[in-house]
Parts: sequence; C-alpha cells; structure tokens
Amino acid sequence: MALEEKGYQIPTQTWPFQRQSIPTKRGTGMAFMDFWSEIDNIVTVTSTAANQALPDIVVADIPSNSSIKRVVMMLKFRAVEDTSGSENSLVLAGTEHIQIDKTGGTYIDAIKLIAGMTKVAASSRDGGDVWIGDIDISSEVDGNDTYETRWEGADCTGNNLLFHDVQVGLRVYFT
Repeated sequence: MALEEKGYQIPTQTWPFQRQSIPTKRGTGMAFMDFWSEIDNIVTVTSTAANQALPDIVVADIPSNSSIKRVVMMLKFRAVEDTSGSENSLVLAGTEHIQIDKTGGTYIDAIKLIAGMTKVAASSRDGGDVWIGDIDISSEVDGNDTYETRWEGADCTGNNLLFHDVQVGLRVYFT
C-alpha cells in the first residue's frame, strides 16, 4: 500500500533550499532547509594550534511564522592533502570543535572532532568527507541571519594538512 493511501504526506523538494517535509499522519510535519556557505578552495591546518576561519553561512527565507526546533552543522571537503612529508592527522589535544557564531556574538560548539581524524600517508592525498554534527545549535542559529564559522584550535601532527574545496552547511528543522 502506498504512503498516500495510508494518510501520509509525501516529502516535497524545492530548489534552491531543499525544503522537505517529514511524513506525518496528521499533516503537521516538521520541515527542514539546508543552507551552504560559499566554497573555500583551501583551508590550511598547521602544526601550531590556532582558530581557523571558515566561510560564513547565510540563512534566508525561513518563513517568519516558523518555529525553529533543531539545527545541526555540516562540513564537507573534496580532498585532504599532506604536505609535511610524513604521516599526518589532526592532533586535537583538547576539545576542538567546528564552531558557529551569529555575527557579533560568541562562538558555540557545533561539530566535535576527535584526535587522529583525517589520517593521511606521507605526501599523499585522500578523498574528502562530510562531517555532520550531533549538537543542537538552535540556541545560536535562531532565524534568518549571517553566521560566522571557525575551526577551534585547528592543528595537525606535521606542517601541513590542506583541506580542498571546503563548504560549511546548516540543516534547520522548523514547524
């Protein structure tokens, strides 16, 4: 039996924001929209821990009568490359995160990183990945606005790790 025959709404997609409803029996589904930054062609992580700026994300066109329920951050990169000449990976000696900030506010954690991520053989390049946070950041991302992002305390075991074609995104769930 098809979902429609069981009383479910079928998800719809519209360009450019990929708004989609989660099927429900009552027709009061939660919707979500994805928002992506511009592409940063190279993000360089060195062996000296430092905050690394990432591209801003513009959230726009969330209906004014909506209530934001949950927001998660995503980070994608096409490739990671070692230029140190020896095996390389993220150090993460503390509690490093990908963070977000409503312009002019205070950064909050969005994606938790762990030591040894993105291990790359000496002088080589590996394919990219998508990191999806599980931290609800709706306390910071609370509507249409511009949000700054950064990599808190970014460092690697050798100079350097190059992240190619980096984009940062938000998935905003609302009713």
